Amino acid sequence: MSEKLISIIVPIYNVGPYLNKCIAGIMAQSYEHMEIILVNDGSTDNSGALCESFALSDTRIKVIHKENGGLVTARKAGLKYADGEYVGFVDGDDYIEPEMFGRLAEVLRREDLDFVHSGWMKNDSLDIYGISDTGIFELGALDRSDLVCDCVLDTTSSRAVSPSIWSKLYKKDFIVDTYQEVPDGLDFGEDLVCLCLCMLKAEKYAVVPEAYYHYVTRESSITNANGLCRLEREYKLYECLKGILKKYSVYYPVSGTLERFYMRSLLVAIKRSLPVVCPVYQYPDMKNLYGKKILLYGAGEVGRDYFVQFRCDMHCVLAAVVDRNFERCHLNFTNVIGIDEIASYKYDVIIIGVLYERTAEKIRKDLTAAGVSDSKIVWKKPEFAI
Repeated sequence: MSEKLISIIVPIYNVGPYLNKCIAGIMAQSYEHMEIILVNDGSTDNSGALCESFALSDTRIKVIHKENGGLVTARKAGLKYADGEYVGFVDGDDYIEPEMFGRLAEVLRREDLDFVHSGWMKNDSLDIYGISDTGIFELGALDRSDLVCDCVLDTTSSRAVSPSIWSKLYKKDFIVDTYQEVPDGLDFGEDLVCLCLCMLKAEKYAVVPEAYYHYVTRESSITNANGLCRLEREYKLYECLKGILKKYSVYYPVSGTLERFYMRSLLVAIKRSLPVVCPVYQYPDMKNLYGKKILLYGAGEVGRDYFVQFRCDMHCVLAAVVDRNFERCHLNFTNVIGIDEIASYKYDVIIIGVLYERTAEKIRKDLTAAGVSDSKIVWKKPEFAI
């Protein structure tokens, strides 16, 4: 069977230092029957010139130059010029593994899906993010309000799907129809809005356990913006989601979950912007920890919230926090240690403070390999504090 054409859309705005690695990774895909659409969204650096030079080196590359209008308008511009039967997205400051689109296209074609989702990695790390339950999911007979709650708004759900538009491959007709409903002016949470629409429209999708996409973190990116601006963007996103849910007649059964999602988003924004304690997650079984000396594994978002909870509860003792990247972790009033130092501490239990069971199992293997008794390692699905 002949390969279907894939259109890969790359929105670009002032990412000159990252473009070579990004575009080279796309050009090197093992799946060759594709077109690469570079959308220069009014860049003021050398990004536009780099796009033109890439086009001269590969006939599969199309270049679109447009006035700056934001990420959503750039992606929509790319969709207008897409000739492929499948569509994927790569942000101009990220990069991908050579087999990404070949593997996703194989699943999409074989299962006749609307879209397929895969995991992703941060920078050069091989740790996989964005994966919960894997498999093929047929949505026709399912309650769409339940799908929105579990797959979009509840990040602790085993059915949760990472909103990242760039970790997926779509049927063109499906994503063109879906993405046109994402507001042009939305500059925060646009991928989440797209995922919400996908769950309201799709008939069948898949989640695969592999990861092929490297998400590059930059301090200056919109996603990392904090302060009052972040609070305003959270409200704009909330209003957008509310409008979409009303349009598709699922707002009232979803409204409570949406309100809690918005409150948690505000807590995260406040926690990242101000020197205040606003836990979003909590350990669900504190009574079983009473009278015990605890080592807490994890200094990420969940682990830090557990840290506050354990420090405030006088019925247990937090001996130390363990993290693989302990050199870069700093917590007030406690030690952050590496796995190799665990043996020097007395403890009754190690609590793994991460969101997903898949990640917890990897940590469990690391701990047991270091000599920790499996019977002393505990992970429970985090609960929301509100």
